[in-house]
Amino acid sequence: MVLFMPLYPLLGVYDKLAPSLLPTTPKCMVAFIMSTSRNSPVSDGKWERFKEIIRSLWETHTLSEMMKIMADDPNFHATKSQFEKRLKHWGFRRYKTSDDWRKVATKVEKRRHNQKSSTVEYEGFPIPPETLRKEMSRHTTLTELGQATNGEY
Repeated sequence: MVLFMPLYPLLGVYDKLAPSLLPTTPKCMVAFIMSTSRNSPVSDGKWERFKEIIRSLWETHTLSEMMKIMADDPNFHATKSQFEKRLKHWGFRRYKTSDDWRKVATKVEKRRHNQKSSTVEYEGFPIPPETLRKEMSRHTTLTELGQATNGEY
């Protein structure tokens, strides 16, 4: 974006002391090139081309590290908010939500009530029993667990 403005307001004190001495002809106009701080939106097609790369980076890197790695590619430039929005759109999360843990707890408790053991996996990796117990107790109440086993808890 190019913005033209008169030169004399930029001269500071002189425009207050003797404004009539300052020329106002077009020769005294100064062009300022305004840079935009926003990146242009990344097309959906470009996001889809990089989806698997972003998924693999997301599994092993923080968001800022992933952004630095992706910034090295001359064909891909996205802001932090653009990355966050797209990760949410794709459903890429690092942690399970409270609602997810409630669903897991309900299923585990139903199986426990029927004398069945359970092994819980998340994205192909088993969740250790201690972690499972801790997260289930953090995100559920005894009432919810009682409802899962039809009040026989």
